Amino acid sequence: MRLYVCEKASVGRALAGVLPGSKVKGDNCIRCGGDVDAWASGHLLELCEPEDYDEKYKRWGMGTLLYVPEKWRRKEIPRTKTLVSGIRRLLKEADVVVNVGDSDREGQLLIDEILDYCGWTGKTQRLRLNDVNPNAIRKALDNIRDNADFRGEYMAGQARLYADWLVGLALTRYVTVSARNAGYDAKV
Repeated sequence: MRLYVCEKASVGRALAGVLPGSKVKGDNCIRCGGDVDAWASGHLLELCEPEDYDEKYKRWGMGTLLYVPEKWRRKEIPRTKTLVSGIRRLLKEADVVVNVGDSDREGQLLIDEILDYCGWTGKTQRLRLNDVNPNAIRKALDNIRDNADFRGEYMAGQARLYADWLVGLALTRYVTVSARNAGYDAKV
């Protein structure tokens, strides 16, 4: 079975309208003949917080401003757990997965991180849709590529994500601790 994993439900529904076979709706997916078209809803995962790695980072202080994980970990966003479990279940049936994230590094990251998180190691392809009209989808389906061709976009997306996390976290903690030290009552 080929599993298409789209970034958004609207893209998933548009793609299902073009894929061959009878359509059977499921939870956040549409079975199209022998294939399945599923979707995420934006980011389904988030980076773990420093205290998820080590309890000492739960208390904010000047000595715990910056934490750089040796190995980055992700966790499911509570509101999206059912989407993650649905995709994980479908991956067990899949022979091939097609990443249908948006045609940019964020779209590449979004689907690839779900596949990594769920432990998918099988064949993965990339379908880049710039338009969801049926003719554009048909044309894109004729040009599916190996997902590995877009590994650089995934890595660039990860680098941006890690940098945002590190800078945002350190600055937030620094400002909060500095304000607290200056007499403002910030309870963290």
